[in-house]
Amino acid sequence: MNNDLLLRPLTPADDAAYRALWVEAMTRHAQSFSTSLSDAPDPGIPTQYTDDSFTLGAFLGDHLAGIASLQRDTDERLRHKALVSRVFVRTGTEGSGLGKTLIRELILRAEAISELRQLYLKVLASNERAQRLYASLGFRGYAREPDAVRFGERFVDEIQMLRFLRREPRQQ
Repeated sequence: MNNDLLLRPLTPADDAAYRALWVEAMTRHAQSFSTSLSDAPDPGIPTQYTDDSFTLGAFLGDHLAGIASLQRDTDERLRHKALVSRVFVRTGTEGSGLGKTLIRELILRAEAISELRQLYLKVLASNERAQRLYASLGFRGYAREPDAVRFGERFVDEIQMLRFLRREPRQQ
């Protein structure tokens, strides 16, 4: 990976750079995501700037080149889980290892969150590159929703994936 790479949680000051990158994701790579710009008219940073609700940015020099968000579930009985979402690396950096480095850092930060046991995400069945990335970092598919996302007249399945950070014995 590039020596000029900086990984850090985004702040409100990064919102313009985030918006530009997310709009690129939603327009140039729309077939890779279940959401569209019309679903979220405010494409700003979707997290709360806390230890358990953050968006990690990958900067190459001064340019935001990759993003990944983590949002811990807030319901009392679900706080052991966190959603990984809005993962994207800038066009031209695919295959460079940037995405893997970004998700690896997100996992390390998630492991430091008290009582957080698992990460989960959704990925389109047609996005095989993303599935391979997540699998290489310990995520495993546990469900497949047929025809989950509609692109015009075409439907795509969605795969739900899970990665345990730590496991405690199950109690019956």
